[in-house]
Amino acid sequence: MAIPQSVLESKDIVFDTQNHPMIQGKMVVGRVIIDDYSLNHMLCQDEGKSELVFKSKLATEMAYYMIENKLIEFTKQKDVSRQQTIVSVRAFLTPDEQVRILRQWKMQK
Repeated sequence: MAIPQSVLESKDIVFDTQNHPMIQGKMVVGRVIIDDYSLNHMLCQDEGKSELVFKSKLATEMAYYMIENKLIEFTKQKDVSRQQTIVSVRAFLTPDEQVRILRQWKMQK
């Protein structure tokens, strides 16, 4: 797949967290800088497979960032009767439509 090697490097993806009192939470934002030629070349190949790999890489790096910054909650619960442990993971997520609302709210401030 035609993804530029520099995009695959975690150090090139920069994340930050923004507080949003409207939702009483944080928004995680990730950015990577890629030249237009490489981006267009990547998006036009492999019937969209390269784009999916690119997006998956960004999402995976975002998940690592969220875990490291304790923005994802992990809980364990013992089920003694079955001799099992139930592990749950939770994160507060906002649909894309509501992210647009937050952007509008931020611009009005």
